[in-house]
Amino acid sequence: MRYIARISDAADSIADVALRFEVIHPVFREAFAESQESIGRISVKENSAFANKTLEKLKLWEVMGVYVFMIRRGSRLIVEPPSRFRIKAGDILFVRGMKKEVDKVLEVAEYASSMVQKS
Repeated sequence: MRYIARISDAADSIADVALRFEVIHPVFREAFAESQESIGRISVKENSAFANKTLEKLKLWEVMGVYVFMIRRGSRLIVEPPSRFRIKAGDILFVRGMKKEVDKVLEVAEYASSMVQKS
């Protein structure tokens, strides 16, 4: 339970970090280190396979077991975006899931961007 309290206490810092375009707060990462869950951050590039798709179309939860819990678009922070939300280049996706799945989606996002760029 103490980790839940630490996560709750860090919520304001996390939102502030997201708005300032920095990495995820270390307290949040430390709290997740004690669990099997992990969080990650995906910067959607112009050539990304994620760009111009809705969350529903990406099916990150169904296919990869990763949930988009927050999106930073410019100075806006969208918490729990709806499935019809369309991802745009420049968006920052904050995802959570089991560490293995989060690592996999980060790898896929990077690989998909590089493959789109090569074609």
